[in-house]
Amino acid sequence: MFQEARVEQILHAGDVGGFGVIVTLSRVAAVTAVRGNIDTSGQAMQLPDEITFSVEGVDIYMTHIGMRPTLWLPRLRQPKPQVAICGHSHIPLIDEMEGVLFLNPGAGGTQARFGRPQTVAILRVEAGAAKAEIVDL
Repeated sequence: MFQEARVEQILHAGDVGGFGVIVTLSRVAAVTAVRGNIDTSGQAMQLPDEITFSVEGVDIYMTHIGMRPTLWLPRLRQPKPQVAICGHSHIPLIDEMEGVLFLNPGAGGTQARFGRPQTVAILRVEAGAAKAEIVDL
């Protein structure tokens, strides 16, 4: 799926579990990951809590535990990123508020969790703009 989408970088919003997940994903594309609340041992525990970076002029902030956009927006660092990614709830979400694209890819993994579908998000950054879509696995 990632190869067909021509993914150049994989962003993992935490709850990696075993670090082998990162190793496997890195065979497809470069991986940037943050630590989730289940990442309490091994190499996954060494992942950062949050990360900020830019892709083609788009500022992206990623952490594991975010919030609903209405609550998260006023708590974002200044200047606000154009994209804010989290993963904790495992509930897929794409929402835009005041110039910030909020994204939760849901949960891919090897099996469905919490009765929710297995999903990932594709984030496309082109010409200084970001757009996303949720993909069912």
